[in-house]
Amino acid sequence: MAAAFDEGVAHRRFLDCLEGFYRNAACELPYFDSDPASPLAFDVDVDGVQFSVGYDPCAGDARLFVYCRFGIVQPHDAWSSLRPLLEGNVALAREHNATYCVDPATHEVAYYARRDPCGVDAAWLQEELVRIAQLAVQWRMEPAQTNSASTASADRWSPDQFQNLA
Repeated sequence: MAAAFDEGVAHRRFLDCLEGFYRNAACELPYFDSDPASPLAFDVDVDGVQFSVGYDPCAGDARLFVYCRFGIVQPHDAWSSLRPLLEGNVALAREHNATYCVDPATHEVAYYARRDPCGVDAAWLQEELVRIAQLAVQWRMEPAQTNSASTASADRWSPDQFQNLA
């Protein structure tokens, strides 16, 4: 019975975060039916960048997700466009529980993050979407120059540090 309670709490926290996000943006919350066992997602635009934000009841504790397509990689500069993102994935996963990936349906570079809805609020969601929107705009303008994580963190958590763990 405790799992059902936790599921209900996580779902309620997601809905509270969603309501606060819309209230802070001075927008009317769209009508939707939702229950803790059903997935829910909504689209939002932040600084001209489209996001999908949702609740996935099958995702364990990290039920809140943020998904943002950055754009299609141009074939002539694929490696230079993808390399900074791939090199930053370890630090991005550690700092933001997120990763860069390729959307299988559209073949676009995408940013995908998951969080426990019990550990976030509307202010965090707004700050996170603004931060990701800035990354998306930067990547769209100069794909090869995008720095996906802070330099200090990237230096601190180099994959080379783990070479002796095998």
